Amino acid sequence: MRRRSAFAIRWRHRDRAAVRPSAGAVVTLAWAGFAVLKISQAVSGPPGIWQDTLQYQAVARAGWFSPGLWTGQRAPVIPLLWKLTGSSTGFVLTQTCISLVCWTVLALTAARVASPGWWRVAVFVSVLALASTQPVRLWDGSVLSETTALSFLALLVGTLLSVVRKFTWPRVAAVALSALGFAATRDTSILTVLALAVAVLCAASWPSSARRGALALGGAMLVAGALPLTLLAVSGRSDVNVRDNYYVRVFPYSARVAWFAGHGMPEAPRIKALAAANRPEPGQMPVVAPDPQDPVFTPLYTWISSADGADVYLEWLAVHPTYLFTAPFHQPPETFNNAGGHLSYYAGNSASTRALDRIFAGPWWYAVGIATLAVALASLGGVTRRREWQLAALLAVVGAASVVAAWQGDGQEVTRHTVEADVQVRLALLLALLIALPDWWLRYVRRLPCAVDQSARSGAAVKLAAAREYQVEVKCNQTPDEDDS
Repeated sequence: MRRRSAFAIRWRHRDRAAVRPSAGAVVTLAWAGFAVLKISQAVSGPPGIWQDTLQYQAVARAGWFSPGLWTGQRAPVIPLLWKLTGSSTGFVLTQTCISLVCWTVLALTAARVASPGWWRVAVFVSVLALASTQPVRLWDGSVLSETTALSFLALLVGTLLSVVRKFTWPRVAAVALSALGFAATRDTSILTVLALAVAVLCAASWPSSARRGALALGGAMLVAGALPLTLLAVSGRSDVNVRDNYYVRVFPYSARVAWFAGHGMPEAPRIKALAAANRPEPGQMPVVAPDPQDPVFTPLYTWISSADGADVYLEWLAVHPTYLFTAPFHQPPETFNNAGGHLSYYAGNSASTRALDRIFAGPWWYAVGIATLAVALASLGGVTRRREWQLAALLAVVGAASVVAAWQGDGQEVTRHTVEADVQVRLALLLALLIALPDWWLRYVRRLPCAVDQSARSGAAVKLAAAREYQVEVKCNQTPDEDDS
């Protein structure tokens, strides 16, 4: 085998050194474009004011130590942010800056997980590209909770990747604070944090050198999710979501009304009469909402507001598991005030990112294809045991469950209410794919036999090969000198 010359080795060093400024330029330009897009989204027009905005403002009028602020009709983070900013313009600019910082932290952290070289540039740019898609950036100009919730989601994923790479107590504290902010921004995020905490604690039950760290991480996340859950239970604000479910998913159907009546729901004959008189517009789902001010329906609303209302609805879902997973695909969907299922309704003066949307925010079957590809490449590349890839897979699974929970948790605006979980799934699948791709590339495309023991198929070995690729290639192709023989 022909021996490479020393010049060839020095040339590779020079070549790699010459690449670094180019990679830095790409990273800088990508971040600058992302920042310009985010800021222009916030200042392109007057801030968007919605019905939820008025409720946030009303809660923010309560005193700092008033129960109305912490256990009011909205999760506390957005009223607190409004209280600090004091105006819609200040709110929009503040949440945009927070979003810019959080997504940048995630992009940098995710890039460090990837193999060295241009792979890291690809991860950095890809994360910012996903953060530039419509489901993420169109909320920046509105006084709503989506931008802040997605920012905390990005920060939570970034801190989790950081603590998975290297366990330290400051990093665990950062995960706990990120999880607390995420769960205290939107009530639906509480289930996501608790599910991740339970999964980490279950992983801690396996014999491992990282068992103590997993216990600490899972416990911290459990506390971070339990605190907002306690505030939610005290506030009683979930009653409105339960009502919305009954309005559109129970009351319009006589068979369902009969089932719920058999489990204690009062006023079933009057509900059936209202449903019979309901005439929805073509393409719209029937919505049967008895007047809560009518004394006749006082027993009904008392029952719904009690624990029985939510418990019986959950029991009905358990008895009808097919509905649980197929209902989100029904057309038209069983929801109301849903803007026809189009997020563009909330876009306002937002810039178009159609090309990025097609790549990073495609339909559900596109996400399924990405998931299949990520699993296949990870299996072939031998990275399924890497903690970073396992974390991405866990985030995808929990995100998919959160989509179903958010859809079933409220009867109106389900397209908007499932945005955080949907973005979580797509972000997790992107990370899983980008983590698996370099190892598969080195093993099956570059075919470095000295870099990877084909019998071991170790993801760590492949990563080491990527870090020292030029040394490996020289060693593989070098023959002993004649003097040495």
